[in-house]
Amino acid sequence: MDLVKELQQTFDENIPLVGGLEAKVESYDGQTLEIALPLAANVNHKNTAFGGSLYCAAVLSAWGVLYLKLREAKEEGVIVIFDGRIHYHKPVTTGFVSISEQSDNAAWQRFLKIYRRMGKSRLKINSDIICGGEVCVSFMGEFVVQKSE
Repeated sequence: MDLVKELQQTFDENIPLVGGLEAKVESYDGQTLEIALPLAANVNHKNTAFGGSLYCAAVLSAWGVLYLKLREAKEEGVIVIFDGRIHYHKPVTTGFVSISEQSDNAAWQRFLKIYRRMGKSRLKINSDIICGGEVCVSFMGEFVVQKSE
């Protein structure tokens, strides 16, 4: 199974909220993960995307890119968000994409080294929500991964 399908299946089977958001894993190129979401499933009373949906989408793509990077490294573990900050720059008025990228190889290598030695490690991952070709939301998150027992 390819990684995009595997991640979508993981979301669908383990994170019930994904169904309500109608989030679909669009692409992954080894560094960048894109998840598409429709406005209709995430709309608020002002006909823009609900802030909670945007936060969830941002966390989902960051969590997802970490999950995929771990799979590529032949590692498994429990991924949890430790801290998250979000900035809403502009209203999201159409369907949108949540994009996360893990391209800092030095940070990734430090994360893996600690994880393999200690069984637990932290990594900062950012996400952007793109609507109409513009960054409308920026998310900065820190995730903890711990080996399962």
